[in-house]
Amino acid sequence: MSTKKRPQQNKGKPKFEEEKITTAAFVLCHPFDSTLSPISKEFPPCLFPLCNIPVLFYNLHWLHTNGIEKIYIVCQDSHEKIIQKYIKEWQETITVKSIEILPVSKRNYQINSIGDSIRWIHSSSSIVLNFQNCVIIPGTLVTNVPLKQILSQHEKRVKKPNKGKGKPVLTTIFTQ
Repeated sequence: MSTKKRPQQNKGKPKFEEEKITTAAFVLCHPFDSTLSPISKEFPPCLFPLCNIPVLFYNLHWLHTNGIEKIYIVCQDSHEKIIQKYIKEWQETITVKSIEILPVSKRNYQINSIGDSIRWIHSSSSIVLNFQNCVIIPGTLVTNVPLKQILSQHEKRVKKPNKGKGKPVLTTIFTQ
Protein backbone atom coordinates (compact mmCIF):
# COMPACT_ATOMS: atom_id res chain seq x y z
CA MET A 1 0.00 0.00 0.00
CA SER A 2 1.29 3.42 -0.93
CA THR A 3 1.54 6.12 1.70
CA LYS A 4 1.56 8.99 -0.79
CA LYS A 5 -0.86 11.73 0.07
CA ARG A 6 -3.21 13.05 -2.52
CA PRO A 7 -2.97 16.77 -3.20
CA GLN A 8 -5.60 18.59 -1.20
CA GLN A 9 -8.43 19.98 -3.20
CA ASN A 10 -10.24 23.17 -2.34
CA LYS A 11 -13.27 21.80 -0.59
CA GLY A 12 -16.21 24.12 -0.28
CA LYS A 13 -14.65 26.82 -2.47
CA PRO A 14 -15.85 26.93 -6.08
CA LYS A 15 -13.10 27.18 -8.67
CA PHE A 16 -14.43 30.39 -10.20
CA GLU A 17 -13.96 32.30 -6.92
CA GLU A 18 -10.21 31.85 -7.22
CA GLU A 19 -10.24 33.27 -10.74
CA LYS A 20 -12.52 36.22 -9.97
CA ILE A 21 -12.31 38.95 -12.60
CA THR A 22 -12.65 42.58 -11.58
CA THR A 23 -14.64 43.74 -14.61
CA ALA A 24 -16.25 41.92 -17.51
CA ALA A 25 -17.90 43.52 -20.52
CA PHE A 26 -20.84 42.43 -22.61
CA VAL A 27 -20.98 43.85 -26.13
CA LEU A 28 -24.53 43.54 -27.43
CA CYS A 29 -24.22 42.79 -31.14
CA HIS A 30 -27.85 41.79 -31.22
CA PRO A 31 -29.78 44.26 -33.43
CA PHE A 32 -32.61 45.63 -31.29
CA ASP A 33 -34.47 47.52 -33.95
CA SER A 34 -35.33 46.62 -37.50
CA THR A 35 -34.49 50.00 -39.05
CA LEU A 36 -31.51 48.44 -40.79
CA SER A 37 -33.33 45.40 -42.12
CA PRO A 38 -33.02 43.47 -44.34
CA ILE A 39 -29.25 44.09 -44.12
CA SER A 40 -29.06 43.47 -40.34
CA LYS A 41 -30.64 40.03 -40.72
CA GLU A 42 -27.61 38.75 -42.63
CA PHE A 43 -24.88 41.09 -41.42
CA PRO A 44 -24.75 42.37 -37.80
CA PRO A 45 -24.62 46.17 -37.39
CA CYS A 46 -21.57 45.82 -35.12
CA LEU A 47 -19.58 44.81 -38.21
CA PHE A 48 -20.63 47.80 -40.30
CA PRO A 49 -17.45 49.64 -41.30
CA LEU A 50 -16.41 53.02 -39.94
CA CYS A 51 -13.30 54.25 -41.77
CA ASN A 52 -12.92 50.71 -43.17
CA ILE A 53 -12.81 49.17 -39.69
CA PRO A 54 -15.78 47.30 -38.20
CA VAL A 55 -17.38 49.25 -35.35
CA LEU A 56 -16.99 46.21 -33.08
CA PHE A 57 -13.22 46.64 -33.11
CA TYR A 58 -13.49 50.22 -31.84
CA ASN A 59 -15.48 48.75 -28.92
CA LEU A 60 -12.92 46.01 -28.25
CA HIS A 61 -10.02 48.47 -28.35
CA TRP A 62 -11.83 50.93 -26.03
CA LEU A 63 -12.69 48.19 -23.53
CA HIS A 64 -9.12 46.85 -23.57
CA THR A 65 -7.53 50.28 -23.06
CA ASN A 66 -9.85 50.78 -20.08
CA GLY A 67 -8.62 47.61 -18.40
CA ILE A 68 -11.48 45.20 -19.11
CA GLU A 69 -10.21 41.66 -18.58
CA LYS A 70 -12.99 39.55 -20.14
CA ILE A 71 -15.27 40.44 -23.05
CA TYR A 72 -18.42 38.59 -24.04
CA ILE A 73 -20.03 39.30 -27.41
CA VAL A 74 -23.77 38.64 -27.31
CA CYS A 75 -25.21 38.05 -30.77
CA GLN A 76 -27.91 36.19 -32.65
CA ASP A 77 -26.97 32.60 -33.34
CA SER A 78 -27.17 33.37 -37.07
CA HIS A 79 -24.43 36.03 -36.66
CA GLU A 80 -22.02 33.94 -34.58
CA LYS A 81 -19.95 32.54 -37.46
CA ILE A 82 -19.52 35.85 -39.26
CA ILE A 83 -18.45 37.64 -36.06
CA GLN A 84 -16.05 34.77 -35.29
CA LYS A 85 -14.63 35.05 -38.82
CA TYR A 86 -14.00 38.79 -38.44
CA ILE A 87 -12.36 38.35 -35.05
CA LYS A 88 -10.03 35.70 -36.50
CA GLU A 89 -9.15 37.96 -39.45
CA TRP A 90 -8.44 40.92 -37.16
CA GLN A 91 -6.77 38.89 -34.38
CA GLU A 92 -3.39 40.58 -34.92
CA THR A 93 -4.83 44.05 -34.34
CA ILE A 94 -7.05 43.03 -31.43
CA THR A 95 -5.00 43.14 -28.24
CA VAL A 96 -7.76 41.57 -26.17
CA LYS A 97 -7.13 37.87 -25.65
CA SER A 98 -10.19 36.87 -23.63
CA ILE A 99 -13.14 37.23 -25.99
CA GLU A 100 -16.05 34.83 -25.92
CA ILE A 101 -18.99 34.86 -28.33
CA LEU A 102 -22.37 34.05 -26.78
CA PRO A 103 -25.02 33.27 -29.38
CA VAL A 104 -28.65 33.76 -28.43
CA SER A 105 -31.14 31.51 -30.17
CA LYS A 106 -34.36 33.29 -31.16
CA ARG A 107 -36.23 30.07 -30.37
CA ASN A 108 -35.02 30.07 -26.76
CA TYR A 109 -34.98 33.77 -25.91
CA GLN A 110 -35.99 36.97 -27.66
CA ILE A 111 -33.80 40.03 -26.96
CA ASN A 112 -35.48 43.31 -27.83
CA SER A 113 -33.85 45.68 -25.34
CA ILE A 114 -30.94 46.14 -22.97
CA GLY A 115 -33.23 44.96 -20.15
CA ASP A 116 -33.85 41.70 -22.02
CA SER A 117 -30.08 41.38 -22.44
CA ILE A 118 -29.48 41.82 -18.71
CA ARG A 119 -32.12 39.19 -17.91
CA TRP A 120 -30.58 36.79 -20.44
CA ILE A 121 -27.05 37.35 -19.07
CA HIS A 122 -28.26 36.73 -15.52
CA SER A 123 -30.19 33.58 -16.41
CA SER A 124 -27.79 32.08 -18.97
CA SER A 125 -26.13 28.87 -17.93
CA SER A 126 -23.27 29.41 -20.41
CA ILE A 127 -21.86 32.38 -18.46
CA VAL A 128 -19.95 31.99 -15.22
CA LEU A 129 -20.75 35.13 -13.24
CA ASN A 130 -17.29 35.46 -11.71
CA PHE A 131 -16.82 39.21 -11.94
CA GLN A 132 -17.31 42.11 -9.55
CA ASN A 133 -18.36 44.70 -12.12
CA CYS A 134 -20.05 44.40 -15.46
CA VAL A 135 -20.12 46.83 -18.37
CA ILE A 136 -22.86 46.41 -20.96
CA ILE A 137 -22.59 48.34 -24.20
CA PRO A 138 -24.26 48.19 -27.61
CA GLY A 139 -22.11 46.77 -30.40
CA THR A 140 -22.48 49.98 -32.40
CA LEU A 141 -21.02 52.28 -29.74
CA VAL A 142 -18.02 54.43 -30.62
CA THR A 143 -16.76 56.47 -27.67
CA ASN A 144 -13.73 57.67 -25.78
CA VAL A 145 -15.40 58.09 -22.37
CA PRO A 146 -12.82 57.37 -19.62
CA LEU A 147 -14.31 54.13 -18.34
CA LYS A 148 -11.64 53.57 -15.65
CA GLN A 149 -12.78 56.71 -13.80
CA ILE A 150 -16.43 55.73 -13.99
CA LEU A 151 -15.73 52.22 -12.72
CA SER A 152 -13.70 53.52 -9.77
CA GLN A 153 -16.49 55.98 -8.86
CA HIS A 154 -19.03 53.16 -9.08
CA GLU A 155 -16.90 50.95 -6.81
CA LYS A 156 -16.65 53.77 -4.24
CA ARG A 157 -20.44 54.17 -4.28
CA VAL A 158 -20.95 50.44 -3.79
CA LYS A 159 -18.51 50.30 -0.84
CA LYS A 160 -19.82 53.48 0.81
CA PRO A 161 -22.52 52.72 3.41
CA ASN A 162 -25.77 54.59 2.83
CA LYS A 163 -27.89 55.09 5.95
CA GLY A 164 -31.36 53.75 5.36
CA LYS A 165 -30.74 53.13 1.66
CA GLY A 166 -29.76 50.03 -0.26
CA LYS A 167 -26.50 49.55 -2.10
CA PRO A 168 -26.30 50.96 -5.62
CA VAL A 169 -26.20 48.17 -8.15
CA LEU A 170 -26.17 50.08 -11.39
CA THR A 171 -24.45 53.14 -12.78
CA THR A 172 -25.84 54.33 -16.09
CA ILE A 173 -23.95 56.67 -18.38
CA PHE A 174 -25.62 58.76 -21.02
CA THR A 175 -23.61 60.69 -23.58
CA GLN A 176 -24.66 63.05 -26.29
